[in-house]
Amino acid sequence: KQLDKDIRKAEREVKNLEAAIEKEESSIEAIDAKLHDPDQFKELSKEPDFYEKYEARKAKLEQLMLDWEKAQEQLQTLEAKKE
Repeated sequence: KQLDKDIRKAEREVKNLEAAIEKEESSIEAIDAKLHDPDQFKELSKEPDFYEKYEARKAKLEQLMLDWEKAQEQLQTLEAKKE
C-alpha cells in the first residue's frame, strides 16, 4: 500500500518535471526564433543581462532534465519492487 502511494508520488513528480521541461523548451525556442531575426536580435541584445538570462534559462532546462532522469529512475525502481 505504501509502495503504491510512493509510485503515484513519483509519477506525479515525473509529470510535473515533464511539464516544466516543455515550458522551458518552448520559451527557449521562442527566444531562439527571435535571435534568428536580425531586427529582433538587435532589440534583444540591447537588453541588459539578456545573455545572462538566456544562459540561466538553458541551465535551468538542463537541471530540470537531470531532475527528470532521477525521478524516472526512482519511479522505475519503485515499479520494479512491485513486480
